[in-house]
Amino acid sequence: MYDILILTGCIMKFIRSHIDYVSLIEQLKGYRNPRDKIKHLLKNQSLVRVKKGLYIAGDSQRQEPVCLEALANLIYGPSYISYEYALSYYGLIPERTPVLTCATTQKSKGFDTPLGCFRYQHLSFSRYSVGVLHNNQFLIASAEKALSDLVARQKLFSSKLTLHTYLVDDLRLESETLQNLDSSLLKEIASQYRNPNVRLLESL
Repeated sequence: MYDILILTGCIMKFIRSHIDYVSLIEQLKGYRNPRDKIKHLLKNQSLVRVKKGLYIAGDSQRQEPVCLEALANLIYGPSYISYEYALSYYGLIPERTPVLTCATTQKSKGFDTPLGCFRYQHLSFSRYSVGVLHNNQFLIASAEKALSDLVARQKLFSSKLTLHTYLVDDLRLESETLQNLDSSLLKEIASQYRNPNVRLLESL
């Protein structure tokens, strides 16, 4: 029991919030069978497997809350948080979104993990980087980028009015929020996106 506590403490000191398989094996190199030790740590919940090759400390061993947003960047990448989750994160839509939604340059994919559901939507390289922020912990779309990513996935809107109705009635954004969006950033995003819905959003 003592060696497990020391080991877990070493893992937390090494990475604090997450650890990959290679680093975990390195931490366990003093054991005769590192894979058996990993199985033991998983069984007693000192360690939790998020996905193949990615682990976090269990609840009883964790020194700080898991940052799900930072974890989302690690589960599948390159990726950044966007769509409904980003809008909820900023408090722009009232509903809390149970699924952590992201954009990625890889193919679309979903992960159901012990910490929740993570969904990744493919985005081309040309549309990917503009409007993405780094807050020292994770990559996330700006409000303007998250809205652009979201409306681009909808069926084509026939006019500014129908788009505005969708944003206010369906997404339940405040009209004041739309007025406070960065118009220059929206214009830059629209020039990269070249999508009719994003063009309409930029011209609201």
